[in-house]
Amino acid sequence: MRPVFYEPSGRVPASIALVLVCALAGAGIGALPYAWLSSGDDWVFIILGAWIFALWLAFLVKSACHLAKIRNPGVMRQFGFVVGAAGWAGQWIFWIVFVSYGPVRNMPGLSLAIPVADLLADPGTFLHALRMVLAASGWFDDAFYMLVRSMFWCCELSMLLMYPGQAGLAYAGKPFCEASGRWIPPTMLPQNFTADILPGSRTHFSGHPDQLLNALSPLKSARPCYAKVTFYTGKTGIFMSVQVTRRSFVGGQERVDEEMLVEYLRVPATDVELFMQRLSMRPQARARSRRQKAKRAAVKKTQASS
Repeated sequence: MRPVFYEPSGRVPASIALVLVCALAGAGIGALPYAWLSSGDDWVFIILGAWIFALWLAFLVKSACHLAKIRNPGVMRQFGFVVGAAGWAGQWIFWIVFVSYGPVRNMPGLSLAIPVADLLADPGTFLHALRMVLAASGWFDDAFYMLVRSMFWCCELSMLLMYPGQAGLAYAGKPFCEASGRWIPPTMLPQNFTADILPGSRTHFSGHPDQLLNALSPLKSARPCYAKVTFYTGKTGIFMSVQVTRRSFVGGQERVDEEMLVEYLRVPATDVELFMQRLSMRPQARARSRRQKAKRAAVKKTQASS
């Protein structure tokens, strides 16, 4: 019996080694501008730079997963942690260089590689440079500044690990067609569907996908609560995801809550075909109704004039 939801095959191609090297190189490239930015004193740009750097690492991990066709979420999560840790370590090395070697900022070419190589050659040199930078910046003199900076570094590390790790976990779990050897592209329906009866029904609808399709009706007007439907059609099966969005106003501000009702649910092809036929028939039925009403109105007008 086939599983109700899509389950990754867990395959890890040998090309993972190549994409790992490329991802680590990309992490080093991204660490350079972030280290230069964080060597300044503008906290707004530093925080923004940390967020952008984390997104860059997540992009590298997703690209590696896509290109190497890795279908093992656990492996890709560890892959993301490795890339995140490499990016974090790289930006630390570049940061020490930028702060302790002031003239390096204005030196062209490969001059930056010289102090970086010095730090990597001996762990003692790295730790000595780190202590020198912290002492020169007065980090140990101000307890409050030391606390704030330490909290930021902890948040920075967790973010640089979490973003790429979760990106790898999520992307490797996407539907993949083993028959064609390709990722299944998503097809999101343009309509918004009713969502009033959907929340809390995941367990029931997972065993009755036909009832889920019957419960989805296109909305005729905008509503604060609606559902979006996405299909994944492969050679070995069709999967669907339904996401419910609720909009509300709290304290004069709009709040948007999103809940995944079902994700990658396997649905029979016949039920999907009937569902799509029902959607395509609705506009035709409305047009036919309008034509009939216009015809009756024309008949009444003719009778009244005669």
